[in-house]
Amino acid sequence: MGGIGIGIRALGFHIAKAYDSWTEAVAIYNRNFSGEIAATCNLLSEKGQELVRADYHLLGQLDLLAAGLPVVSVQAPFLCPAFWQTALPEWSGQLDGAAVEGVLAEAPSPIHAGAARAVALDIQAGSEARHRAQIAPLNPAAHPVVTTLTAGERVRLVGLRARPDGVLVPGVRTSCSGLTIYHSWPRDVKQQSLRRSTTTPNSMQLTALHAAADAGH
Repeated sequence: MGGIGIGIRALGFHIAKAYDSWTEAVAIYNRNFSGEIAATCNLLSEKGQELVRADYHLLGQLDLLAAGLPVVSVQAPFLCPAFWQTALPEWSGQLDGAAVEGVLAEAPSPIHAGAARAVALDIQAGSEARHRAQIAPLNPAAHPVVTTLTAGERVRLVGLRARPDGVLVPGVRTSCSGLTIYHSWPRDVKQQSLRRSTTTPNSMQLTALHAAADAGH
């Protein structure tokens, strides 16, 4: 059993499905679980993404989605290509905060007498519906990148909170990044990040969970 599985089972969750790109890890996982719960799956591939989508529809409503990120750094949510290639609007409300990627329709506009910024984002990827979303207020003290973003720039925001009316608002854990930050890194740094994301055994782990009935979740 993997470390993520041990922790979430200890919390009372029942694991419905798990994925990993490392065949040996999948075999050990299934042996420890005494069942074919885990499957070998490369989330960077079209076949892998199709498998996850098919399983998602078979499993139905999920209570928790847990994942081992491939890059251990504050930039991990932004750099994990598997997440952004696989995330679906159906995941809305099932993650620990909404995650969206899109293109700015215009430069962030000042609000609250200049104390914050609002962004108009055409969402094209992530856990929310594809539409133009107004996301505010973003405090430049916490998110200095908003003072440098321009219209047409691709942006990712993670850790957003969805209000009952569907409006996305920042929270204390929200992170915002313009993708030009990553693309401007030296080539050897980007290659190292990509190597780590495709060779780390846990990098493709994606665990879908149902809350155990006896846990009261």
